[in-house]
Amino acid sequence: MSLTVAIDDEYIKAAAIASFKASLAAAENSVRVAQNEYTTAKQKLEDASNLVNAFKSLLAGVDATPEVADQDESAPTEESDEEQTHLPSKKRRLGGIDAATLQQLEEAGEARTSDELVALVANAYSEPISPKSVKNALGEFVKSGKVIKQYSKSNQAYYYSISSWISTEANTEENEQQKQEDDLDLGF
Repeated sequence: MSLTVAIDDEYIKAAAIASFKASLAAAENSVRVAQNEYTTAKQKLEDASNLVNAFKSLLAGVDATPEVADQDESAPTEESDEEQTHLPSKKRRLGGIDAATLQQLEEAGEARTSDELVALVANAYSEPISPKSVKNALGEFVKSGKVIKQYSKSNQAYYYSISSWISTEANTEENEQQKQEDDLDLGF
């Protein structure tokens, strides 16, 4: 009788240990899955944040004057070169973009293809940004009217300019500044 009880106890003990090991393995696997999901979500959040910051800097700091030869006359026209080259200096600053990139942008002029804009944004940040994501975001900015898309007949390519959105804000600022100066001149 005692032998039977001892065998039953060993069987129950072994079964419990096996069950515990299986539960432990399942729990460890769940932890690994959760860690992978967290890492992926964190990377996606960082990429999205970098992309948003890049475009905020680009749109808040560049006054663009498209200079495209033989531009299609039916393409939308922007303000004159004189108006756009005298925009307030703070509108020309790129918050997250380094000075070298800013200098390169100003020397090259602000009419850019989508690929050039992608490179400009991607090169301005140490964190990698997917060119596809940048292009998709650029398309959204075109739809929102913050980026103007114009067709160059000579180069058979579309150029992207943020001149409309930036110059509107800059001109508003200039008008307010001019009004303050006029008020001072008039003794107000």
